[in-house]
Amino acid sequence: MQESRLNKLKELNWRRPLTPSEQAELRQFLGDRPGAGRDWQTEEALSRALEHLPPAPVSSNFTARVLAAAQRAQDASARQRESAAITPWFFRSWWMRVAAGAAMMCAGFFSFQEYHAAHVRRAFAPQQVAGATAMADLPPVEWLNNFDTIQRLDKVKLADDELLSALE
Repeated sequence: MQESRLNKLKELNWRRPLTPSEQAELRQFLGDRPGAGRDWQTEEALSRALEHLPPAPVSSNFTARVLAAAQRAQDASARQRESAAITPWFFRSWWMRVAAGAAMMCAGFFSFQEYHAAHVRRAFAPQQVAGATAMADLPPVEWLNNFDTIQRLDKVKLADDELLSALE
């Protein structure tokens, strides 16, 4: 007989006396293992002594307390089901929470980097504008008086073909 069957016989002995077939099975097991007989006798004596104890007194509000505890357990399970329904699927396991936290940290880091870069660009913008205005001095206004002449300079031939042929 295996240990699991012995445990089942012990549990049966706690609730009621063993039947003759169960007692025969127990004797066969105890015959195979001499040290187990003493443990069984102790177990048997304890079970019989517990049968002679008077029933434990129950308080007057026992039923109300049991029903209140059952109601609290039912309410707790309902709250747990509601929170499970509200919680997205990716937050139900620890590794998904870690992944979501890492993603938020990366997004925060890159947002800070972009904010810092934009701040630096805004800080240097006035200096760049000042440098650009210093480099780009405007031509004098007198140039505009001769604007038509200057514009016609682009249309002048650079080389005079008749002159070149005469020189050859």
